[in-house]
Amino acid sequence: MTQFNRIAWVIARKELREILRDKRTLVSLLLFPVLFYPAMLLLITQVGSVQVAKMEEQLPRVGIAPTVLLQMEDEFEVEKFEWKIGTWNSESISTGAVDALLKIDAEFQTQIQGTGTGTLTLVYDETLERSRRAQVALETALSSWQEAARGERLERLGISLEQITPLEVVLQNEATPSQMGGYLLGEILPILLVMAIVLGAFYPAIDLTAGEKERKTLQTLLSAPITHGSILTGKFIAVAGITIASGFTNLGTIALLFGQSGIEDQLPEEIALSLSAGAILMVALSVLVLALFFAAVLMATATLARSFKEAQTYITPVYLSCLVPVLMSQLPGVHLGLGTALVPGLNMTLALQSSLSGEGFSLPWFLALGCTLAYTAGALKLAALIFRNEAIRLGEQSGMGALRGNTRQRNALPWGEALILFGVLAVLVLYGGHGLQSISAPLGIFLTPILFLFVPTWAWSSFRGIRGWRALGVQPVRLPLIGGSFLLGLGSWAVVLPPVMWFNETFLPFPEELAEKAQELLQGDWSLIEQIAMGLGITLGAGIAEELVFRGVLLRSFQSRFGDRSAVLLSAFLFAILHLSIHRLGGTFLLGLLAGWIVLKTGSLLPAMIFHAVHNGLVLGGGIILGENAASGDFPMEWLSIGWVLAGCGLALLYRYCSPLNLREEAESTVPPPPRQSTHRPK
Repeated sequence: MTQFNRIAWVIARKELREILRDKRTLVSLLLFPVLFYPAMLLLITQVGSVQVAKMEEQLPRVGIAPTVLLQMEDEFEVEKFEWKIGTWNSESISTGAVDALLKIDAEFQTQIQGTGTGTLTLVYDETLERSRRAQVALETALSSWQEAARGERLERLGISLEQITPLEVVLQNEATPSQMGGYLLGEILPILLVMAIVLGAFYPAIDLTAGEKERKTLQTLLSAPITHGSILTGKFIAVAGITIASGFTNLGTIALLFGQSGIEDQLPEEIALSLSAGAILMVALSVLVLALFFAAVLMATATLARSFKEAQTYITPVYLSCLVPVLMSQLPGVHLGLGTALVPGLNMTLALQSSLSGEGFSLPWFLALGCTLAYTAGALKLAALIFRNEAIRLGEQSGMGALRGNTRQRNALPWGEALILFGVLAVLVLYGGHGLQSISAPLGIFLTPILFLFVPTWAWSSFRGIRGWRALGVQPVRLPLIGGSFLLGLGSWAVVLPPVMWFNETFLPFPEELAEKAQELLQGDWSLIEQIAMGLGITLGAGIAEELVFRGVLLRSFQSRFGDRSAVLLSAFLFAILHLSIHRLGGTFLLGLLAGWIVLKTGSLLPAMIFHAVHNGLVLGGGIILGENAASGDFPMEWLSIGWVLAGCGLALLYRYCSPLNLREEAESTVPPPPRQSTHRPK
């Protein structure tokens, strides 16, 4: 074990001892679940049984006219209701005089005794529980009366009931009792566990960060010859340990409660509250990963504060936002898949539901665990970044403003942080962009690059010290470079399209459904404003926002770490992945390579933005003009020749007037030269 790990474990044991010495922690996090759940279940069961008994004793009060009741006495089960004879209206229900009204038309008795259909009007108020009970009871009684009247009428006509019943539907549930029990637990248990885990991390995260700053005990620890990383790691181990203990205590208490309280005896035969060994293992792993994730998130948030009260202010919105994925998991149609496995919080809630329902280990389940662990590492990285700030660490300042104010001006993000930023942007585009496009395709195409690419990238870059267009790489360039990038954008389709079409036709045929959807999008019946919005989103929106992300932030970040060629390849690959289409992977990758090469040659993002916007505009115009012929890729040789000439002229201009960008040289140029020593020797 290294010195770093030994110190971290020593700090973790010290923090755990201090937490466990606090009786309030033991009561709220460990003892409270053991007592709360049985008491809650006992209270709900007893109060519920009393209320049900009272409601069963009280007969539904039904308002009815005197003459109507006489027509129903012979065949209707009138003794199950309390009849209020008189003249009533709808207001009588809201005032509580009656629970429901029953109205019968004048020809009711004649229609019933003959071959017609009598009409009954049942008036009730859906918002009142007593009225809903009366409505259900009346419908049940009226249904029985209807069946009896139907049998008598068929008997008078000499027809048996079997003769008019040509179809019988038999329901067969393929789910086993254990699966039904797992489904029932999956609706309840994840909510309780997530709330318990977040609450378990709430106070330890505050106490070990902002609480120590307020008590001035953190400064004593900082005076020791210990690295900041060891201190933060030890505190995280302590917070995570308490959170894990709280989660498993709640899980064990709930399991014992369902096993010993006789709940299963009250359930129908088709439901059994039993889990297999594999399901129990999956639930345990899910609780463990959830505890690590919430401990890291709440600890990173609490590190920003300098007092216990301020930390509560910061963490409360985070605590409430953690409940949003739990509520989303209850929506119809939301299940664990490759897409939802990427959403923080929601993925593990759905993983818990999947574990309880007995679905077994699956790729989305493993993906959810892996993504959550990656998000945990990102939260710890953010906590380390905050803890590294001396003013925040010593409690002199607090909040994101203090962290931003002391962030030095820099040229590029760390490459790991850039990858995390890409992951966040991919999730935003996948869910936010597709959600907007499902509402309105032109609106979604216009807003997606602005809201989910440009704004988050600009905000995070500014926060991390990369402020302004110049810092992001948008430098003024000479006019020939503008012209070269423009010409290359006009002719790039002729360079990229032939090899991509050959590859797709040979190995990955383009589905006709996707081609039809693309044509419907381009040639749809859009208004003029929608057409302008879609055109601006595809050309300027994508050209500026995507280049800012991939060649302005990611390329510079990778270049400072891996070098020019690897940076261009990696940024182009991520650029292709973000388009979320395996059939467009090759084309977008080649365009990303061209854009990266332009940035390296010109030293600016501006030519790459022009190249990207012109290329997208040409493809958009060609798709609108050519229609279905554009998807075939069978272009005349004359067109290809013109494209090659334009691309060649653009490349020639870029080669002739380029000024290479090298971040290492740029970083070295910012270092002031050493002072010159005088060669004059005194006499």
